[in-house]
Amino acid sequence: MIAVIAGVIITKVTVKSYEKSHCSWDYEWFPVVLAVCFLVVTPGGFGIYAISEGIKALINPEYYAIKEILDTIGGK
Repeated sequence: MIAVIAGVIITKVTVKSYEKSHCSWDYEWFPVVLAVCFLVVTPGGFGIYAISEGIKALINPEYYAIKEILDTIGGK
């Protein structure tokens, strides 16, 4: 969530500074928007995955402990 908010703030500040020094929105902004989306969406997606895995382990720690032991010794 913090990454999304930071991405929105960075985009708004960049757009405002560009509009003051140049004309309005232009096709030159496509790489900037693409980069911001990549830098915000990718970590956000990984964060959601990591949080969901952590919640699963908190809800049922015995299952994940046994699963980890079996993975270590090669059992099924």
